[in-house]
Amino acid sequence: MADRMRWRFGRSKERYRLIAAETVIEIGDMVYDSADGVRPASDAPSLETFVAGFLGVAMQRSLAGQANTIRIESGAAFEFDCDDEELHPNGLVSPAVIDGRLQNQRVARAESRYVSIGRTLMRTPSGSAVVNV
Repeated sequence: MADRMRWRFGRSKERYRLIAAETVIEIGDMVYDSADGVRPASDAPSLETFVAGFLGVAMQRSLAGQANTIRIESGAAFEFDCDDEELHPNGLVSPAVIDGRLQNQRVARAESRYVSIGRTLMRTPSGSAVVNV
């Protein structure tokens, strides 16, 4: 997936984290803190692991071979692609799972609050969801 600025509105909580040299992160990826550094959702071994270490949405990219610090934000509204017609305002969301892998820039309805990263604020006519993370 290509870089895509997903922030829509609201004051966010900004933080900076060091990314390992082999990790590729794109703008708009949901990221989590793992034992060896910040990683995108697709690198998480499970949804529970991702949610436990969830940091927010990457606002800068990190290419392979670059060990640098990137900006990560949370606490604001971000727009993500979704296929789930059951998403409704104030519904819980988590990263979508396709073929057993978490998606970096797509959300779906969360089964419980224990595996959620935020709440749906609204659906857009294009089929995406604005989510507060």
